Amino acid sequence: MTAYSATQLQYLDHLGIDVWVDRAELAAMIPAPVEPSVQQGPASVENLQAQLSAQHVVPAAPASEQVQATAPAPVQAPVNQTVQPVSQAQNPMQVGLQAANTVAQAPVTSGASNISAPAFPKKAHDSAADKQQIETAPNFNLQFWCYGSASSDGVWLLSDEVELSRSHHMFAHNIAHFLQGKKRKPRHVGIFSWPMLDAPNVDQSVEVAKHYLQQHFAQLQQISSAKTIIAFKGCENWMSEQAHISIPFSITDVLQNPLHKKALWALLLPHKNLD
Repeated sequence: MTAYSATQLQYLDHLGIDVWVDRAELAAMIPAPVEPSVQQGPASVENLQAQLSAQHVVPAAPASEQVQATAPAPVQAPVNQTVQPVSQAQNPMQVGLQAANTVAQAPVTSGASNISAPAFPKKAHDSAADKQQIETAPNFNLQFWCYGSASSDGVWLLSDEVELSRSHHMFAHNIAHFLQGKKRKPRHVGIFSWPMLDAPNVDQSVEVAKHYLQQHFAQLQQISSAKTIIAFKGCENWMSEQAHISIPFSITDVLQNPLHKKALWALLLPHKNLD
C-alpha cells in the first residue's frame, strides 16, 4: 500500500476520496503524546479519537476486517469517449485530479433530449413576412394647400415634393388666387407622410396607405370642402378615388421652365371661377 503524507491525505479528503491507512502508519503520523500531568490524567481512547479527528484521518480496520476503499461516485462519460480503468499503481492524487476534470468536462444531461435555445429571442422584424412588408410598404409625401370655406367651391393643390421653399408656397398661393380670387385664404396647409410609423411588424402596405389617405381626404373635406383638386406630377398615383386635374410636371419644373408655366395656365384657365 502506498504511503501518503499528511498534505496528500488532506488534499484527498477535500476531493471526497476515502483512504485507508494502516495503524502502524497512522501511529507514525500522530505526534508523540505529551507526558500526562497530574491534572490531565492518563491518555484515554477518547483523547486518541479527538486527535484523529483533528488530523482528518480515518483509522484503518484490522487486517481481518479490511475492505476495499470506497471509489469515487461514477461519472457519466461523454459520448464517443472511452473511460480508461485506473490501475492500482497510479498516484491517488492524479486519480483525484482526473475525476475532477471528468466532472467539469462531462455534459449536463436530463431525461428529455437536449434542446439548444438561441442566446437572444428572435425579433419580430427578422421574419420573412416582415421583410416583405418593408419592401412593399410605399414611401411618399403629399403636401396639401386647401383654400375655400364650408361651401363646395374650394380649391386644393397637391404636390409630392418635400423640400419646399418660400417660392413654392407663394406659387401655390398665386394659383389659388387665379382660380378663386384674392379674397380667399388657406384654411389648411400640411403634409401627409407614409409610412406613418417606423414599425416593420405593422402592416403599412399600399392598400393600408390608400385607406388612411382616404380618411385624411374626408377630414380635410370637413375643414375646407374642395370643388377643384389640382395634383402635380407624382400625386396622381394616390388620387384614384378623387376627381382631380392632373398636371404632368412639378411646381419646381414650373418655376424653372417658362414653357411649363405657360402650359399650366392653359390647363387651369377652364377651371377659373368667373364669379
